[in-house]
Amino acid sequence: MIKKTLIACMMVVPATVYAADWLDDVAALYSGTSFDESKALAIVEGYRKKDESEIKELEKKAALDQSTGFWETIREGTFKTQLAALNAEVSFYKKVERSLKNFSENKKDKEKFMIGLKTLNGYKKDLEEIRADYRADSGNVAKVKNGTAIAAKEAQIVAYKTYLKGLFLLPEQDTSEVQ
Repeated sequence: MIKKTLIACMMVVPATVYAADWLDDVAALYSGTSFDESKALAIVEGYRKKDESEIKELEKKAALDQSTGFWETIREGTFKTQLAALNAEVSFYKKVERSLKNFSENKKDKEKFMIGLKTLNGYKKDLEEIRADYRADSGNVAKVKNGTAIAAKEAQIVAYKTYLKGLFLLPEQDTSEVQ
């Protein structure tokens, strides 16, 4: 049971952490007051189609790269791992697309996502301010202090992106009954 859980985490978590570019692009669409769902959907579809084409190319490459023995086993395992990761990403993108399409019906989910985008954009703005301070400082102590702040802010942004992407993975849970 534990092995299956660990394998599931190894397959799902890297795909959600790795697939961060789409979230940056979608966050750039958010103006602070409005969110264009159709443009966001087009962005996510573009990433999904790119990964689907990578899957096809990888399958072609695996079919052409046939050999025997030890090296064939190693290559086959590598291809299978890459295909599994890409398939997990495509599956994740499909879930995101479904959620974006349902935003018109689920106002609560849309509002939660927009608040998340606003927070993420605020964190990015803070990071740029810290980087500007880092470039402006000339002392070693100030550089170390701001460098540490930059690393912490980048970690905060990565964690928050993972949280936002997790909203698309988890089923809707009613927390109104929990007291």
